[in-house]
Amino acid sequence: HLSIRRQRQMCIRDRLNRNDKVMHTLKKAKQPVMHEDLLQYLEKGNTFFKDREFDQAIAEYQKILDKHPEMQAVLFKIGDCYREKRDLDKAVEIYTKVAELAAAKEDNSVHAQALGNLGAISIQREDFDQANQYFQQAISLNPEDEILAYNVAEINFNNNNVDLAIKYYQMAAEVKPDWSLPHQKLGYSYLNKGDFAAARASFQKFLELEPEGEQAAIVQELLNSLPEA
Repeated sequence: HLSIRRQRQMCIRDRLNRNDKVMHTLKKAKQPVMHEDLLQYLEKGNTFFKDREFDQAIAEYQKILDKHPEMQAVLFKIGDCYREKRDLDKAVEIYTKVAELAAAKEDNSVHAQALGNLGAISIQREDFDQANQYFQQAISLNPEDEILAYNVAEINFNNNNVDLAIKYYQMAAEVKPDWSLPHQKLGYSYLNKGDFAAARASFQKFLELEPEGEQAAIVQELLNSLPEA
């Protein structure tokens, strides 16, 4: 039985190494209400950003901030430009400023988003301990954001902190019950702990939510390989 378990764990690790990456997608702040004379700058900036002309995008966004420096969503966009330019120090500076402004206004949602962006940059720098700290702070401010909870789970899973990974995958699943992915990852986490009954339950829940597709086929294959309770 030990040999079979080792073979199964090797298979699981191989699948995870190939297919599972930390999700960087974060919820964006809501767009501010703007006067028409400012909307043209926003539209131009967005077009430049889409075309990856980041310096031009920054220039357009800055025109808005020159008149309304309190517009945090525009600061986010400037931070995104620097992040895409790989000027991570400047991006950190911008996101930190957003976090400070949001904290002063007691705007927990925007504060959490800024911390989440700082966590994503820490992931880019492969500083997973720092990323974990940012994401956990963000969750404490906005526990209803399932993406943040999922990111914390992924960081812990990839650093072999399986119990913490399970905690945050469960949190993500509770916040968004119709999201299949946390249940798949819970199944992998329980497999790594050797808890086949919990893995089976998680995989079955995943298949209820996502019965078709490539990932469903992978999960069904793993489910079929699990020993009966």
